[in-house]
Amino acid sequence: MIIISIFITLFACHLTSVLSGCLQDSQISIAGMMQSPYLGDMTAEVESWASALQQVEEIADLWYTCQKKVNAVFITHCSLNYSPNKIK
Repeated sequence: MIIISIFITLFACHLTSVLSGCLQDSQISIAGMMQSPYLGDMTAEVESWASALQQVEEIADLWYTCQKKVNAVFITHCSLNYSPNKIK
């Protein structure tokens, strides 16, 4: 059980890292668009994209924080259930 929890934690870290990289790349692209003199009528839409990306980043950060806490509780619970004193 502990191995499964460690695997889930590592997968969550990798997933969060990949998502974070994609979000940063997209935010850089949007920042470049905002500097374009050809943006014109698209300004409001690009600003909404930037806002949406910011919200996704905040939600991903909250999810990762929650995932770490849940895994810590799960590992503690598994450790207590499978302790050598309990097995005897």
